[in-house]
Amino acid sequence: MEEDFVAEQGKTSISKCTNCGADMVFSPKRGSLVCPFCDSEKAIKVATPSFRDFFSSASGGFVETGKAGYRCPNCDGLVKVEGFSTSMTCPYCGATNVINLSEFKGLKPDGLLPFTVSQEEAIECGRKWIKKKIFAPSKAKKMFSPNEMNGLYVPSFIFNSDTTSKYEGRFGEEYQVEVKKGDQIVTETRVRWYHVSGTWNRDFRDIVVEACSKTTQRQMNGILPYDLQNAVNYDKAFLAGFSSERYDTSITDSCNTAKDSMQQTIRNEIIRHHNPDRVDYLNVTTTYKKIEYEYLLLPVWQSEYPYKKKIYNFMVNGRTGKSTGKAPVSPLRVLFLVLGIVAVVGAIVGAIIYSYITSGGV
Repeated sequence: MEEDFVAEQGKTSISKCTNCGADMVFSPKRGSLVCPFCDSEKAIKVATPSFRDFFSSASGGFVETGKAGYRCPNCDGLVKVEGFSTSMTCPYCGATNVINLSEFKGLKPDGLLPFTVSQEEAIECGRKWIKKKIFAPSKAKKMFSPNEMNGLYVPSFIFNSDTTSKYEGRFGEEYQVEVKKGDQIVTETRVRWYHVSGTWNRDFRDIVVEACSKTTQRQMNGILPYDLQNAVNYDKAFLAGFSSERYDTSITDSCNTAKDSMQQTIRNEIIRHHNPDRVDYLNVTTTYKKIEYEYLLLPVWQSEYPYKKKIYNFMVNGRTGKSTGKAPVSPLRVLFLVLGIVAVVGAIVGAIIYSYITSGGV
């Protein structure tokens, strides 16, 4: 009900055209605010954001839920906001209301990466993406027709850290020996175990952790990387015509996710360094020094498409066009692949047996 929301005037804003008074939107292709009616253009001043020290500012990264209401500056209608939205479309006049930065709960965004991929280009990226899915039915590729493409700025934390790790473990080197079993000589694989220990230094830069329930870390990883060096200071003008969210995962939890990613990278690098045939165990203790972070809004196109009464989601990087998502699977394509593998393996085994027989092996 309307009375459940506290409506306060002046806490959202709309980018208006100074020429004709229409609502302006951000154009990914022109990199500026554009009026869809008179084509007037307004440049946006940009500056480069800087990292914050995690240990001195992480306490402000709490998550606060709730709901509120704001009067649309365009039509005075009540715009209801629930969850973590920071920009929303007025249900009465269609204007994009952007909550003023001073009203943001918790941490304020340091900056963002503006969209450079247009809606039409994002659709084409999705079409190219599904064509590359080898298990997707041909009909699904031909019928690919996404529903409305939604441009969303996804709240994300970007981490830097210098690390030093102490490690110790037990690795194995395989070797073969010939042993007699009955009347036959057979080759057995054995393992020569050895212990390792040492120190591993690794500096990490630009570890991206999404902090929004609208996406998952796996989805975000599927469209990385972003050209983070081109991030600009937060300006609500970039949000005109797009949706945006504030984080719903705390900075502390996001930092732990980043640490898990760093830890896995460190483990993999240590293993590759020693190049063992087998790993019995590997214990790694890591010290994270000088953790820095930025709170950025990253551009993502989100949509879904129907196929055989099911809905499949996909996402497109708003800067590069890289796409990820779910696609239907054709059982026949999977079967043909399995049969093909079996046929190839069978042919190889048959050739080995034939060569053995013809060479006088039996």
